[in-house]
Amino acid sequence: MRLLSSKKICILIAVLGITGTAALLGGSAVMNSRARQQFAGDGYVVTVSQNEDDQVVNLQNRFTDGTEWKEGFLSQASFRNELGEKVTVPDDSFIHYQDSSLAAMSGGSLADMDEYQNGVIGIYYLEKGNRLAENGDGFQGETDQGEKQFGSFIWKTSSRRYLIGSPSIIVRLSGGNEITASGTMELYYYDKENGIVQFTDGTDAWQVVSEGCTLTLANGVTLDCES
Repeated sequence: MRLLSSKKICILIAVLGITGTAALLGGSAVMNSRARQQFAGDGYVVTVSQNEDDQVVNLQNRFTDGTEWKEGFLSQASFRNELGEKVTVPDDSFIHYQDSSLAAMSGGSLADMDEYQNGVIGIYYLEKGNRLAENGDGFQGETDQGEKQFGSFIWKTSSRRYLIGSPSIIVRLSGGNEITASGTMELYYYDKENGIVQFTDGTDAWQVVSEGCTLTLANGVTLDCES
């Protein structure tokens, strides 16, 4: 993913400049990667798939407060949904709580895109399960550098999965169509070799070609989705 400034000057950031930070700070999380954890409230984890008509659909895998989840093998995590059925999801998935707070099933790094506007890319690490609580037009949470408020940000949990947060998000597709969202948008590189990316706002889902696709945040920062 590339960052484009408000003046459309392309700046290449190798995997958002995040991988090194995550590797150094995530060591303790790896040691306990398969420990059981509990969801801190009612909510859901999103999965995107294709239905019988080959349409991309969004599924909210809902859970209740206190439900246990654990990481398994083959990069998967599992829990019981609100109906008591076992659900398996990728272990880099994001957690959406009913009170609009966020968490992730793996440790991840956040790039502050408001700081980027001022010529600095602030990189912060959030342990798996730690929550970002909705606070005004943004989110606030405990990072490796203390309590932090985020307005527009990029949250990365793996080389393929991201969550974009901003008061407003405009996705411009290569064909000229636009998708608008507010709050958050999940992005998953479904097929990097062929440049296929999936988006979901938690309700709807889209699968598009990453070439020529951009996301513009509320502060004017534009992200080039081409991997």
